[in-house]
Amino acid sequence: MLVLLLTLTASADPTVAISRMVQQGNFQAATDRCAKLTDAVRINPELREACASAHMSLLGDDGDATQWGELARQWSGTDVAEMAKERAADMALAALSTSATEAQLLRINKAYPGTVAAQKALRQAAGAALAAVIEADEVLKYRAFREKYPDTPQATQALEKEAAAALADVEKYDTPIAWQRLGSHYPQLAQVAGENERAALGRLVAASVKLSLPCAVPTASGPDDIPPPQCNFLPKDAEIHATWSIPEGYTAKVRLVGWDGTQAITLGGLQAKIGPAPYASQFAEVVTASDGTIDEHGWTLIVPVDLKRPPNQNFQGYAVQIRVQGQEVALLPFVVSDAYQDARRGQRGR
Repeated sequence: MLVLLLTLTASADPTVAISRMVQQGNFQAATDRCAKLTDAVRINPELREACASAHMSLLGDDGDATQWGELARQWSGTDVAEMAKERAADMALAALSTSATEAQLLRINKAYPGTVAAQKALRQAAGAALAAVIEADEVLKYRAFREKYPDTPQATQALEKEAAAALADVEKYDTPIAWQRLGSHYPQLAQVAGENERAALGRLVAASVKLSLPCAVPTASGPDDIPPPQCNFLPKDAEIHATWSIPEGYTAKVRLVGWDGTQAITLGGLQAKIGPAPYASQFAEVVTASDGTIDEHGWTLIVPVDLKRPPNQNFQGYAVQIRVQGQEVALLPFVVSDAYQDARRGQRGR
């Protein structure tokens, strides 16, 4: 009696009956039964899942991408629908040739959202698109690619290629502003951009700088001979004046330094070496005044004492040093010669 009761109960439950038919391989009978239970299938999730399984089993291995896609749409919301969607996507992607275009691959991605095949199609579409962009090798096209395919493995490669193309473009212009923008837009190029920005800035400033001194400038003996201005001495209250051009947004720092015939020597460092020499107190005034003043007309230093070289310090004289962003961009030397005393006496005699 109990066995009979269980059998009657199972036959009365359509979900159990249809599942049993599927297990027994009676796929057509199961789908026919589902067709008679349309209203119940719509509201009963378990029955809907059983009927979806029956239809999938009936389709078997004979279905194509279109049929599997239709199965997924017909039985949406079931586990079977998700499996059917994945299979339809796999088959649609496999049907494309190895030379599929970006547009073809994007259609697969759009038609089967959320599937493994859709993601694979997106990566393949990105690969096809990137190949064309690399051939063009233009910054804007790399950028457009990254905006279109931001979450693909190719986006990283595109950024590297974009940075390299941008670097090549900026090298043609070679201006401080161009290098500055390159470094800010591409952090991976910040170091090389900063170095080139300072170099370009230095060339601009150095090419424009002019030094004005109250002494004669010797004439060059040939095209390769560019001697520094020669000052026998600079008397107290003489003016040293420098002007230069610099792009907007940058500032220059100017100061008087020592000069050893090749490079700048910090005056403060020389002061420590002079010690109690006769010129020590006067030289201290030179050190104090060495920063001069900067205004819209340039840089000016009014010599606080008669300017001469400190004794026994092995340096040629003085120079005006211009620095931008912590880097020396111009060094303008002038000489206070060993004939200082004779020149001074000659001036007094006039």
